Amino acid sequence: MPKSQVAAVSNYDVNFPVGAAAADQVVALKLRSRFGRGGKVTIRIEPTSSFGGQNEDAESDVEVTVQVSEDGVTFANTTAANNGVAVVDEAVVALTHKEFEIGLRQGKDVFVQVKGRGITRGARVHIQVRGNEDLDLVQEGQDLSAKGPTGP
Repeated sequence: MPKSQVAAVSNYDVNFPVGAAAADQVVALKLRSRFGRGGKVTIRIEPTSSFGGQNEDAESDVEVTVQVSEDGVTFANTTAANNGVAVVDEAVVALTHKEFEIGLRQGKDVFVQVKGRGITRGARVHIQVRGNEDLDLVQEGQDLSAKGPTGP
């Protein structure tokens, strides 16, 4: 039995809209490192079903990119040299999942965001985040404020 143990597992269900090209990826999840100490984060991507179509139960292939940022404004794609693995335009086939272990540099990779798109149609995606760093949720799901009225 360990002296202390932290179970840092978070689960998110988000939508990836359909997009014709990698440039059509939208931010689906944005996290911030609470203390900026660096560490490792494992991100598991699993397409679960399509949405907004006639066949709601059909799974869809998705494409995903993981980016990091120091200030939360300017994001850069993960690279093998800086983050241990480059997760850029990675395809995740329907009825499967992929896991990516991302190394976060101390003081440099304070924010992590997951962008994605459905390859042939929109998709609902389950994202699991496991890590040894305390991560706070900044944004979950698409930012729809520019797509219509925001209310009072």
